[in-house]
Formats: sequence, structure tokens, C-alpha cells
Amino acid sequence: MKNKRVAVAMSGGVDSSVTAALLKDTGFQVIGVTMKIWDGKEEPCVQTRHACYGPGETEDIQDTQNVAELLGIDLHIIDLSAEYRKDVLDYFEQEYLSGRTPNPCLMCNRRVKFQALVDKARGKGIEFDYFATGHYSRIEYNSNLSRYLLKKAKDKVKDQSYFLAFLSQQQLGQTLFPIGEHTKQEVRELARKYGLDIADRPESQDFVAAGYRSLISSYIRSPITSNVRPVIF
Repeated sequence: MKNKRVAVAMSGGVDSSVTAALLKDTGFQVIGVTMKIWDGKEEPCVQTRHACYGPGETEDIQDTQNVAELLGIDLHIIDLSAEYRKDVLDYFEQEYLSGRTPNPCLMCNRRVKFQALVDKARGKGIEFDYFATGHYSRIEYNSNLSRYLLKKAKDKVKDQSYFLAFLSQQQLGQTLFPIGEHTKQEVRELARKYGLDIADRPESQDFVAAGYRSLISSYIRSPITSNVRPVIF
């Protein structure tokens, strides 16, 4: 693996940090790439945990830089605020107001993290053979089907394969999920082994810090009527 370069999507959390450490330990030439998606358009709010999208991003990027420095790898911060606004936030609003249930993680993974981040990084001259993230999932190539198969992680409680279901064959073919073979507890123990001070950091599971309503510019209201005649079968 000494001649193979892998770009790891890092967020400052324990999962992506351990992913970078594991790959470096394996012998890959590791570089870090971090998405900058917060554009400050929604009102900040008081929060106990950081969200994917929110003012806590500044602190998350600093944590990522600290991890990269500790691991001795280069880190590149890629501004994807416009792409995130279009492909995730605007999508969320449009789906919500159309009466459908949006899934921002599915769209973010396929269009932003695994596409825009990869394309923009390469467009900046950053060269790499593989792309890796801290998702709990596994990829297996089936020679009989001539296809890459997305499989559940070892840790069934933390499995995130559902949120990766929209990834294309091309995306799966260049992606690595090192922690898919580990449980969450094992990942935290590995973080301590590598001397990462974010080993016990709480997980960020919220989509947007200011709450879903901050993304909805208007509401559709329908009158509720009681003079509906029942249908008898």
C-alpha cells in the first residue's frame, strides 16, 4: 500500500479520525479532506452537541486539524457550502413542502461527500487512488455478478449501510470503509491506542443545529374540516 494514496473525509470525530489512523498504520499514504458546508444563513442556536450543519463547524475543523497534525498527515479544507445548500438543504425543503419525507443523509453522501468532495479535491490537484470515510459499512466485490456489494457493518447497532444505498458502482469501487470491521467500542479503544484525545467525544447525530424549521421558508396550511361523510363498507 506504500504507493497507494487515500483521501480520508475527516470531520473531527472519533470515527473518521480512527479511519485515517488505521489506513496510515496499514501503509497507505493518507491525506485528509474536510468539507466546509456552514454558510451562516440560518440563525445559530444553543446546542449541546454539534450537528452536521451549524456554527459548531469551526470547532470541528479545528479538532480535525489537531488530529491531522498528531497523525502527521496533510489536511485540505474544501468549501462545499454552495453544493450542500443546493443538493441537501434545498432538497430537504422541497421534499418537505411537497409532503414527502426527505432523507438528507442519503443525498449528502451521494452528491456531496462522495461526489462533490472527491471531484473538487481532485480539481485542486489533490491526487489519490482511494477515498475513505468513517462509515460503519462494508464493501465486497462479487466476481460472479461483476458488481461491488454494499454490506452491513460488523456492528449491527451502528450499521450505516442504509445511508449509503444511493452510491454508484463507480463510487463503491474507489471507496474504503476501514471501521466497518469494528464495533463502536473497538473504535474508541483504537482512538485511545493512537493517542487521539477525541476518543470519548459524544456523537453528532443531528442534521442541522438550528432545527429543521430553520430550513423551511414557508409552510403549507390546509383547512381541517369535520363535515366529512364516513364511508361504510
